[in-house]
Amino acid sequence: MSGIEGAFSTTVRAVLTPHPMKEMRVKNNYIQHKVVKAAQGIKICARDNMDKTLAGMPVYVAKYPEEAEVLMAIANKALKEELKSIKLASEGVYVQASILVLLRLCCSS
Repeated sequence: MSGIEGAFSTTVRAVLTPHPMKEMRVKNNYIQHKVVKAAQGIKICARDNMDKTLAGMPVYVAKYPEEAEVLMAIANKALKEELKSIKLASEGVYVQASILVLLRLCCSS
């Protein structure tokens, strides 16, 4: 996973999704999954503190310890690419986005 300070690894306890046609931000019971495919809004419960995780970034799964270093390098590269695409200026409109990709799309328009 990618965070504000770069890629990090953690043990995932659960991958949750809201019930169909329910809002994720509203407190409801979630459905627990072992596998999630495609682009989908999920909630990840992990062993470590997830406060610095950036929403919208890819999640990589290492099945073996040797894969972790390679996947962390890939995640760091993806994070740098996303951060490069956001251009800052001293004047302009203040935009707050909960998803990094959404912020990039707003800035590119």
